Amino acid sequence: MDRTAPQSHSAVETLCHEVRGAIAPLANWRRLLHSQAIKPEDLGALANVLDRAVLVLSRLANDLARLESTADSEASLTVEALDLREVVSSVAKIVAPEAEQKDVALRVQLPPEPVPMFGDFVRLTQVVANLLDNALKFTEGRGRVSVELRYEGGAAQLVVSDTGIGIAHEFLPLAFDEFAREDRRGGGVPGHGIGLHLVQDIVALHGGTVMAESPGPGCGSRFTVVLPVTVPRAA
Repeated sequence: MDRTAPQSHSAVETLCHEVRGAIAPLANWRRLLHSQAIKPEDLGALANVLDRAVLVLSRLANDLARLESTADSEASLTVEALDLREVVSSVAKIVAPEAEQKDVALRVQLPPEPVPMFGDFVRLTQVVANLLDNALKFTEGRGRVSVELRYEGGAAQLVVSDTGIGIAHEFLPLAFDEFAREDRRGGGVPGHGIGLHLVQDIVALHGGTVMAESPGPGCGSRFTVVLPVTVPRAA
């Protein structure tokens, strides 16, 4: 099992390989459609191929968008006064249908008072979205994903935890490396090691830190983001 972070060109080669893999069956069915050789009983198989191709290509598009965001991460942040509760709640509403579809319990805990800070709303939304997407990706049905926002010691603390497949101890130091992937299901996992690297990058631009923890495979994982709150809380 390869625990090292691959070089960038290897990740690009992987992306190209997966694009070709998604296109190949579409090309085959396209030829059958043009030859009018498809029978009614073949339509179910065609629908499955289309569903699979759309899923793969959509995921690849998301990974490429994240890669572009990583490349542009040194660009100036669009800083504004915001309430971190709004960032977390907006993302939670978006991922809730996916959690329900997977039969994963999504638990959201927000403080009763605002958690104000100066930050980039869009970038911070990416942080929460990537962490929740990651948690849902690796949590099977009847599992749990929790996101909790706290205000402690002049800093905001965001904790995303799950009861999923966990992370091996030796991989934890590599979790945020660009293009690092842990083969946690034997045959590889969706994604190309971009999301967590982007999380770390955005959090650092806001003067914060992010940490990954896991007792090990099969024991879930926990990601903790700490962000400085630069606006005084309302009295």
